[in-house]
Amino acid sequence: MKTLQIRNDNVTEYNIIKTALLGCNTCDLFLSSGETAKVALFYILDYMTKDPVERSSTLPLALAAKTVSKMYSSIAQNKGTGERRAQHING
Repeated sequence: MKTLQIRNDNVTEYNIIKTALLGCNTCDLFLSSGETAKVALFYILDYMTKDPVERSSTLPLALAAKTVSKMYSSIAQNKGTGERRAQHING
């Protein structure tokens, strides 16, 4: 049993249920101090701020979404509100 434990020391901890639901491996770790949280934030900041497409490429998509939302008006109870318009265009 000790040999198996030593051999598995290089395997990242994961949750079987989360892996099945999300379709990817996850490693949830507790950030115990402000310093470790800062390090983690600086590490993922580049990934959070990446621009996957040029902003000009999104304009035709936004126009198409707005056009379709006008063609098929909302029947929700909160129709006409700004929140519902955003949900309807994004939906």
